[in-house]
Amino acid sequence: MNEITDLLIDKGEAIRLCMFAFASMLGMLFAYVNRWANSDSKETLKSYLFGDPKAVVKAFSTLFMLWAGAGGLSYLDTLTGFNIFLAGAGIGYLVPQTADKKESVNVAAANTKSK
Repeated sequence: MNEITDLLIDKGEAIRLCMFAFASMLGMLFAYVNRWANSDSKETLKSYLFGDPKAVVKAFSTLFMLWAGAGGLSYLDTLTGFNIFLAGAGIGYLVPQTADKKESVNVAAANTKSK
């Protein structure tokens, strides 16, 4: 069994990928908490974070694809631990804005085609 896992990912890569994943989750959480704190909504943080299942799936699927890209392209091998943490937190912070931006761009594109 060890031979199979050694072919897939080594210990150093796994540690770097886990660091990147953890930092990106923190960055994404910070972005959502920041939005919630600045909004006029009366809902709780839990309902703000997990109230819309489609939005949760969209955000996490985007994040998983970013993890796969960073791990699969050996991007993390070129960075130090601090740089991995900064890159992960920055990417995680951008995920919510990217997911929301795609919706508004698609709506705008559909409105232009209908005219």
